This record gives sequence, C-alpha cells and structure tokens, in this order.
Amino acid sequence: MPDATDIAAAMRGQDRQSPSERLAPLEVLSLFPAHAATLWGLLESRARFGHDRLLLLYQGRVCSYGHVVERASALSTSLSAHGVAKGDRLAIMSTNSDEYVLLLLALARLGAKAHHPPADILAEPNFVDAGHTKPPVAKT
Repeated sequence: MPDATDIAAAMRGQDRQSPSERLAPLEVLSLFPAHAATLWGLLESRARFGHDRLLLLYQGRVCSYGHVVERASALSTSLSAHGVAKGDRLAIMSTNSDEYVLLLLALARLGAKAHHPPADILAEPNFVDAGHTKPPVAKT
C-alpha cells in the first residue's frame, strides 16, 4: 500500500516524469484506502492525504478538504440534533452555493438523502415563499 507521500505526489501529478506517465484520476483513487464506497468515506479519505488542498471555490470563498470535512461534520451534528437520521429524506430548495454543497455532504455523512422538489412547484400560484426556503437547521 502506498504511503501518504506517494498518494500526495500522485494527486499533484508528480509521481511520474512526463504527462503521459501520470496516473489517470481513477488510478489515483485506487491508491487511497478503502472508503466503504460512500461519498462521505471518499471525502474523509481524500482529506486525510490532502487536508489543505483546495476542494471548493464559490464566489471568492475557498474551502480545503479539511475545512469542508469540519464544516459538513458540524452541520451534520446540528441536523442530527434536530432529528435527522439515516434513511431520512430532506426536501431542499436552494440556489447553488457552497452552503448547498456542505448540506449535501452533511446529509451523506448521516446517511440521509436530499430530495429536490421539481422546479415548477415554485412557479405554482399556491406556493407561498414566506422566506423559509433556507431551513434554520441548515445554517452553520
């Protein structure tokens, strides 16, 4: 099994001399420890070997793998305290943002699922947006 230095070099493409010798993305993934084939497991595995590496950039906000794991973990703890558990489905109505990605990862950590209502529901005349499109439990 390769060590952390080998994996970090492969992630940067420095494990080979020329670009044609560099590992393909799936080959790099095969170097990482098993992660139970879950999104959260993959994220934690990547964060162990690239804690400070850039993962998320949105409107000038930058998050490393480690920072995303920390924020999504805190959010999943909050969601759990509000009763969200494995197998639950949460309806999410949100614009694209870094917080949306963190919410999806927090749900993945809990084993809960995100449900996205059809966009046309928002256009229905009986839909009332009372300013609650961002549930309080989703704030970090």
